[in-house]
Amino acid sequence: MTAGTTIRRNGKAEMAALQGVDVWWESEGCRPQRLTRDEARDLDAVQAAAGMDWQIGRSRVRYGEGVGQLTWDDHHVLFRKDTKAPLGLVSPAYRVVQPRQILETFADVVQLGGAHIETAGTLFGGRRFWALARIDGAEAAIGSGDVVRGYLLAVTSADGSLKTTLTETTVCVVCNNTVQMALAERGARVAIGHRTELTAARLTQLKERLAQTGKHFGAFMEAGRALAKAKIAAADARTFVETLLRDQKLISAADPERSTGYRKVLELFNGAQLGGRLASRNGTLWGLVNAVTEYSDHHVKTDNPSLKIDNAWFGRGDALKSAALAKALALV
Repeated sequence: MTAGTTIRRNGKAEMAALQGVDVWWESEGCRPQRLTRDEARDLDAVQAAAGMDWQIGRSRVRYGEGVGQLTWDDHHVLFRKDTKAPLGLVSPAYRVVQPRQILETFADVVQLGGAHIETAGTLFGGRRFWALARIDGAEAAIGSGDVVRGYLLAVTSADGSLKTTLTETTVCVVCNNTVQMALAERGARVAIGHRTELTAARLTQLKERLAQTGKHFGAFMEAGRALAKAKIAAADARTFVETLLRDQKLISAADPERSTGYRKVLELFNGAQLGGRLASRNGTLWGLVNAVTEYSDHHVKTDNPSLKIDNAWFGRGDALKSAALAKALALV
């Protein structure tokens, strides 16, 4: 497998998706295994198709040669038991979350909240693994033809880079833009560090907290509709984008026109984005937010689907989109 996208030696991508679901990060060299609806309800089938049918092992770090080898007791190496590939160095206190464990936890939460798994898989050779479920009933229109759907995302890491996290997110159907639903509100995101063991009691608390999955969707839609009614002048849009990108340390030059990101976001806002001619987006703050999100999700250059997904959901792209949404809402 490569260091980025998790592709097995037989060419199989460690990624599964429900039949008919548009996987925006799909590429010629990274196609998910497709599941029927019946298969998507079977965790064994989901686990196998998503390439999550392996376990994480751990071992003390050894160094030196021959009979003189020593152990480094303050560090453990985590590795895939199927391929023996290393995943990361962690402390002895690090609590491992197995791929099957995150799927089982997510499946329980999904059933409580009224949702169904649409996609699942691993990133970076198994260093991260995730599942995404569509929330039943969480679908509404910001404006004519501008439909938004609610999702629940679960992710964890095997290298200490990310807590076990469940978060509500949204997808704009016309362009597959993804935005975190309500990060500031209690319940929209739950994160558990890897020093905390996922005991039965902890899992029960987690499930109860997320049992009302989708409760933030209405608030997000209300905010989106307010943005869709708020017009913004071209000069103000340029200032908005420049300030946003400077705040996110994505522009350093004095002239913003030298920034490819700045030019692309404004190009998208001025009609090039998918759905750009819809009344809800044409010249509105909602259109400007979606220009930023489309740029982040679809136009930041990378040939690696793992990097594209990670950037959109957890990395700099997530931070950029969240900042754009907050900045726009402050203007309403």
